[in-house]
Amino acid sequence: MMDPLYIPKPCEIRTNTDYIGSGFGKSEYETIARNIVIISRKIDPDYWTWFSEDDYGRIANHKPSPSAFYGECEILRLLAEKGFLTKRDKTCETEYHITFKFISALAEWIKPEDAAVAKAEENKD
Repeated sequence: MMDPLYIPKPCEIRTNTDYIGSGFGKSEYETIARNIVIISRKIDPDYWTWFSEDDYGRIANHKPSPSAFYGECEILRLLAEKGFLTKRDKTCETEYHITFKFISALAEWIKPEDAAVAKAEENKD
């Protein structure tokens, strides 16, 4: 069993499946959460960093239309309201960072012992 205070690296969270049945409670949130993990792994696979809405749109595995991008940014704001993300507003942009609640929602997908597999998946992205 994993230590309850353990904060996994982005590369230790599997992204090869959808997060169906996670602690997020809605499929839209699960989709955005998976994108956040993918983005975080691309920014720095070993550390969780702040990311902006622009980072999200630029680095996500898909290129949403402007209206879809607006909808996804709205979900980022909702995830922050629900405590899955921390939000900070800067002069020209909004940034987000994951919280322990975010990590807890993904407990089933955290596989520290499979970090090598996760790294291999990352190289495919």
